[in-house]
Amino acid sequence: MGLQFRNGEEVSDSIGLLISILVRYPEVGTINFDPKHNVLKFTFILSHRVTEDQIEVFSKEFKECVETFSHIADTVLRDNRLICWEHDEVMLIEVYRDVESLSQDEIAMLISLLYKHFLGILVADENDSFFEYDLDYQEELISNILESIEMGTELPEGKLIAFRDDGKVMVFNK
Repeated sequence: MGLQFRNGEEVSDSIGLLISILVRYPEVGTINFDPKHNVLKFTFILSHRVTEDQIEVFSKEFKECVETFSHIADTVLRDNRLICWEHDEVMLIEVYRDVESLSQDEIAMLISLLYKHFLGILVADENDSFFEYDLDYQEELISNILESIEMGTELPEGKLIAFRDDGKVMVFNK
C-alpha cells in the first residue's frame, strides 16, 4: 500500500484508510472503523447549532446522492445512516457507511455537500502544507485501500478510532 510506521513496519489497510482520510479531508473530525460490521463512522463538527430543517434538507440530499452512487456502481448499501446531535454549543454530524459500497468519490461528494449546506460553520483542521499532488496521492490511496478491503483483505479484530492531535494523526484500538 505504501504507508509505513516509523519503525519500517507496513501499516494495515484499515489503519492506512483512516490515516489517508484524515490527511486528505481536514473536515473529518474523527473516523471510527468497526470491523465486525465493516462500517466507517465519520464525525463532522459544526461550530454552532443549525435548525432541524437544515439537517433534514442535508440528510435527504446526502441519502439521494449515496443511493445514486450505489446504483451507478451496482453495489448494495448495507449501512447509510446519518445522525446529528448537539453537544454544548456545537453540532456533530455522524455519517455511517459500510466499507464494501463506499468509494473515494462518495467521500468527496459528502465533503462537498457539507460545504454546500454548512459553509462557514463546518470545522476543518487548517493544514496548508499539502501540495496538490499530496492530496491526489491520498485520494489514490483511499481508492486502492477501499478496493482492497472490498476484495476481502483481512481486517483487525478490534475497533479503531482516528483523530488529529496537534497536527498528527492518532489511531487507537478501542
